Amino acid sequence: MYLIANGRAIRERRKAAGLSQIAGFGEGNTAICRIERSKHKVHPFRAKAVADVLGCSVDELFEKTEKKIS
Repeated sequence: MYLIANGRAIRERRKAAGLSQIAGFGEGNTAICRIERSKHKVHPFRAKAVADVLGCSVDELFEKTEKKIS
């Protein structure tokens, strides 16, 4: 199972925290930008890390989706 981000909620919380990017999420801020645009399926461990940095729960920022296998 992967999670889809509520990009608006993540962006708002990140900006409110005064963060221009979140360290440890890919090269530069590319990964966090994809997450904020909700075009990136996120592994639950990464979702937890984002939520921890932003001081909230995973449920506030992400919704569940089933991983599709091609």
